[in-house]
Amino acid sequence: MKIKSLLLGSAAALFAASGASAADAIIAAEPEPVEYVRVCDAFGNGYFYIPGTETCLRISGYVWFQVGATNVSWEDEYDDTWQNSTRARVNIDARSDTEWGELASRIRLQGTWGTNTDGPDLIDQAWIRLGGLFMGYSESYWVNAFNTGPTNFGSHSWDGMGYGYQQRHQIGYTFNTGNFYIAASVEDNSQVNEDLLNPPTYLESTWTPNFVGKIGGQIGPVNVFIKGGYDAVTENAGYGAGLVTDVGSAGNFILYGYYAPDGATSYGGNKSFAADTGTGLCTFGGLGFFSNCQLTPEWSVLGSFRWQFTPEFSASIGGQYFGDFYGPWVAGPGNLGNVSTGIDAWQAELELVWTPVTDFEVRAYIQYFDADQVGDITTGFLRFTRSF
Repeated sequence: MKIKSLLLGSAAALFAASGASAADAIIAAEPEPVEYVRVCDAFGNGYFYIPGTETCLRISGYVWFQVGATNVSWEDEYDDTWQNSTRARVNIDARSDTEWGELASRIRLQGTWGTNTDGPDLIDQAWIRLGGLFMGYSESYWVNAFNTGPTNFGSHSWDGMGYGYQQRHQIGYTFNTGNFYIAASVEDNSQVNEDLLNPPTYLESTWTPNFVGKIGGQIGPVNVFIKGGYDAVTENAGYGAGLVTDVGSAGNFILYGYYAPDGATSYGGNKSFAADTGTGLCTFGGLGFFSNCQLTPEWSVLGSFRWQFTPEFSASIGGQYFGDFYGPWVAGPGNLGNVSTGIDAWQAELELVWTPVTDFEVRAYIQYFDADQVGDITTGFLRFTRSF
């Protein structure tokens, strides 16, 4: 009897509970549909669609650690030494198709440092491109005109030797048919010197901007080009011409020439190096502001050859001759920009690149530079880079 009563009581309790639950039923909301990240293969590897948009995004970059050494035969400030440096770079690229062509933009975050403190965090580049129209802060069209094939930058090495590397605010446009292109840019002419004062100081600018133009194309196996740039601050122009061609199935050859007949300009085969203060080359009014000068050769010839021995290993060699450097242009009575120094120079380089595994590179580099009346300098580094 007790067992029967217990069973009946339990059944009543369960019925009451289920009845209350039915009366107060809670209906769970339907889960929201999840839009998973989709791969975007329209602009190359690594892009994905930003959810809810038709814009493709890619995050890339690298980290390097480098050990370098310098041997200088002049200038007490440049003692023979070795240095460590680390660089972190992050590129954020956005792409989308429009009725006016591809809409692209890039933000590059970068910091390089060699002291035992936290590294700097700065925006190294930021630009927008719509079709062939390019605007923002990036390499000058003198160095890297958009969509002009392999005829940009300098030699095959990371250093590139003397080719006038610079970054500027600019607006440019490139028209490219596949075998022919023409490109032009209007660029900011502000002259900044980071050696005179800290923080950097704008020394000079004019109402007239700088202008750069480039024309070239593919002729059989050879890419050829000519280019010119006008520096409104120094009121001098520089010119360049060159060719790039494959040699066999694994080699590539570069030959460039530069000419700046009227004096210092931003657009030449320019070379930065520390000069002997005893020559007065980088001493203005006895103040000795500069220990590292950006000098413009009246003319220069650069040649470089690279051979890809295996998919994992390549080597390049290069050489360059500089004829008659003009002193650096600065505001004030110390301007040597339009004065010939009579100094000629030459340099040679060797670079080895080994990629033992995907996205990991070991790069070894050495360069020898010799300037008449000044001296010589040997620099080199061993660098380890992880790309992503």
